[in-house]
Amino acid sequence: MRKSFLALSAVLCGLLLHPVGAAAAAPSTTVLTSNLSPAAVGQSVTLTATVSAAGTPTGMVTFQDFIVGGPPASIGSADLLNGQASVTVSLPTGVHYLTASYGGDPNFLGSSGSLTQRWGPTVAPTVGMFASPNPAPTGTPVTLNGFVFASVGAGLATGSLTFSEGSTVLGTSPLGGAEFGVNGVLALASLTITTFSAGAHAITVSFAGDANLDPGTSAPVTVTIGQPVATSTFLNSSPNPSAQGQTVNFGVTVSPQGPSAQLPTGPVTLLEGATVLASAQVVSGNAFIPLTGLAPGSHQIVARYAGDGSSFAPSTSLPVTQTVLGGAGTAPTSVFLSGPSQVTFGQSVTVTATVSFLGSMTPTGTIVFTTTSGGPAATVPVGPGATASFTFTPTSGGGVPIEAAYSGDATFAASTAPVFLVIVAPIATTTSLAASANPNIVGQPVTFTAQVTPAAVASPSLSGQVTFLDGPEPLATVALDASGSATLTTASLALGPHTVTARFLDSFDYGTSVSSPLVETVVTPVTTTSIATNVNPAATGQAIVFSASVTADAGVPTGTVAFMDGATVLAAITLSGGQATFTTTALAPGHHAIAAVYAGSASFQGSVSPALDQVVLVQRVTSVTLASNRDPSRAGQGVRFTATISSPVPASTEPTGIVTFRDGDTVLGSARVHEDGTARLEVDTLTPGSHAIAARYEGDGAYAPATSDALTQVVQPRPASDRELVELEAAIE
Repeated sequence: MRKSFLALSAVLCGLLLHPVGAAAAAPSTTVLTSNLSPAAVGQSVTLTATVSAAGTPTGMVTFQDFIVGGPPASIGSADLLNGQASVTVSLPTGVHYLTASYGGDPNFLGSSGSLTQRWGPTVAPTVGMFASPNPAPTGTPVTLNGFVFASVGAGLATGSLTFSEGSTVLGTSPLGGAEFGVNGVLALASLTITTFSAGAHAITVSFAGDANLDPGTSAPVTVTIGQPVATSTFLNSSPNPSAQGQTVNFGVTVSPQGPSAQLPTGPVTLLEGATVLASAQVVSGNAFIPLTGLAPGSHQIVARYAGDGSSFAPSTSLPVTQTVLGGAGTAPTSVFLSGPSQVTFGQSVTVTATVSFLGSMTPTGTIVFTTTSGGPAATVPVGPGATASFTFTPTSGGGVPIEAAYSGDATFAASTAPVFLVIVAPIATTTSLAASANPNIVGQPVTFTAQVTPAAVASPSLSGQVTFLDGPEPLATVALDASGSATLTTASLALGPHTVTARFLDSFDYGTSVSSPLVETVVTPVTTTSIATNVNPAATGQAIVFSASVTADAGVPTGTVAFMDGATVLAAITLSGGQATFTTTALAPGHHAIAAVYAGSASFQGSVSPALDQVVLVQRVTSVTLASNRDPSRAGQGVRFTATISSPVPASTEPTGIVTFRDGDTVLGSARVHEDGTARLEVDTLTPGSHAIAARYEGDGAYAPATSDALTQVVQPRPASDRELVELEAAIE
């Protein structure tokens, strides 16, 4: 019964995925395996379903635990990957009958596989036997039927049974067929003995045990030899029903209930209650008895076989109800329905009811058709050929039961047809999937749009849900809108590739479909690195400040920037707000290819700036200080300005060259630099007031040009008299 249910499940899966009229799908084969059997209590077991076909099947495999006497329980499901799907489970103690059902896809039919898996220790079974026939005539073969019964979850016994009479072993037979019940499972084995002597024989059967069950021995069963073989009697009649006055032929078959070298013979009697109707002799197990004169109505008739006195025991058949027609409206009828067993949702269905009857008259009256909705759906007169037809369009998918009741007429009795089931297959659909951005930056939202398109449009319109999956893991389930679309926006995808699919969940009206995989790649943001310098060219020993800036498509990059002089790392600086600076005075004279290298981070891609050509001159950096010998001074009075040239970079030579002295933009004059590094200029042409005096060193081959800070020289007006001049000079002195 369990295997029949599995086969029916596979057929229904195929019908739903491959409606009538769709392109033929190739068959598939599913094999279920376990990585551990038996398993300890609480131990996890990995079940693997391998689906084989002429190609690469896709879709989902459902794993179930078939419970004896109850409905199957789902224990998980998984999508096929390279023809395999796996789940890991731990089930309660006992033996479990597990199945893997592949639902098929547009190219391959569904299939299923099964296995038996045990958790926990072995259990004690019940071992027993019975003999048939028992008792039996001398010389008649006797079949010893042994069985091992185990409770639900203990497992089906394997191995063999040993049949013994006392200490004498009669034979061994392998355990074969099994019977499943609500309380347990029965394994069977049989042995036929032809050498029993007359008398009583105490027979036992022993089970050696197996991986699931302990050993056991049955209680003795007494087999008696030298008794007649039991028989069974079967009675049939024709025609039935019959007309009043019509001859009814009764056939009797007497069968031995056990091995016998001959068939039963002897008298058989037809009885209605205690009334003997007729008798005949059984020849080779059969008798034929014609009977006329039964009154109208129902008659309970049995056949009683008397046995032959030695070889075969008496037996009586079950009653046969013989109906003899007579009177108005009593002629029996039967109704059966015919029509398509499967249609596609939205398609109309025509079902025809045919009234079957006896005699030359044709039934009249009406047929009342009823569908799933209940109540009379249509009342149709019975036409020529005793038929009536009903056409309707199913309003939902799935199975639609149809009933038909014949009303009867003056001659014929009313009757009802067996329920006729029409399977309404869902309309096939296709699902497409698109992404708003691919590749997408980590942490940024991406919108997936699934579009479900039916092969045909019916009423009600397309509805349902779409499940978005990242590999086997569901992301979300979203309802379709009026256009058949479902969208999912997410910013939670991790770095790397993601195989995203959209699965439209099946309904009674529209079939399941799965989109082609979309590989969505999530990447870190792209960055751009730039570099700048505060001075270029620079003098030897001059402080140079390099500034690096790292920007990204999204967010502010973090991490470190390496400042490189060609292949040499000058420094590694931590970014702050996407910026990093590095100051150096150690660059040698010449050209330097300076670049900023951002190594990236877990959230940002690395990048390298274009190289910056930093020039460092051979000249050393210099500084100029300016001093005045009198400040303030008076108009016409000589003032000596002294410029001192110096450098923080040690050198073997002193500065040489020219120093130009200026009053604002006006050149006052120039002076050569002396060996002590100074240059002097004396002027007496400064007018009264404040003068911003600066000295510009023009440099030489070893020292770079430089300009002093401005010196403010105050010049006072000339005095009006010599006395005032003397006093002023005294004050100045």
